[in-house]
Amino acid sequence: MMKRCDWATKSPQLMDYHDTKWGVPDYDEQSLFRDLSLEIMQAGLQWNLILKKLDGLDDIYHQFDFGYLAYHFEEVRRRALNDVRGIRNRSKIEAILTNAQIMAELEAQNIHFFDQLWQLVNYTPIDHLVSNDQVNLDEMKPMMEKFKRMFQKYHFKRVGPMTLYSFLQASGIVNDHDVECFRHDEILKYRGR
Repeated sequence: MMKRCDWATKSPQLMDYHDTKWGVPDYDEQSLFRDLSLEIMQAGLQWNLILKKLDGLDDIYHQFDFGYLAYHFEEVRRRALNDVRGIRNRSKIEAILTNAQIMAELEAQNIHFFDQLWQLVNYTPIDHLVSNDQVNLDEMKPMMEKFKRMFQKYHFKRVGPMTLYSFLQASGIVNDHDVECFRHDEILKYRGR
């Protein structure tokens, strides 16, 4: 039997997410924006809930196309506030839409979000050699400070320490698969872009 990170064994949705998406290095602007938005939505909630609502969220937010969202801010905001398929938290919705505007502005200035992120780790995922799903947060403070400053520089909304770290894990900037997990070594093969 394949060994997985313990958290991934709690539901079929979590297992699929763990086995196919979580921790895979992502260099695509649109996909990174989606990852960030989903982590913002997840704050204070169970990840399983986000996975169950994923199809609805993708529809409400037009596949998290930040260009579309930036241009249709009010229309999408109204829809998101009223659509039961999503997370109807005004603060989270407005943060995602504001972040879409920031992404569109960066793109207009020829500033690539993925470069802003990945250059902070020399385009190579950081492997924390996690054991028993335990992460040493103290040793990550210097790295987290760099990412925090980058998000603050561009005025991204609702990207606190937990959301930020979850985003770094989800987007593969940090490999926090347990060293005994079958995905740990697979993820190492993605080093560099």
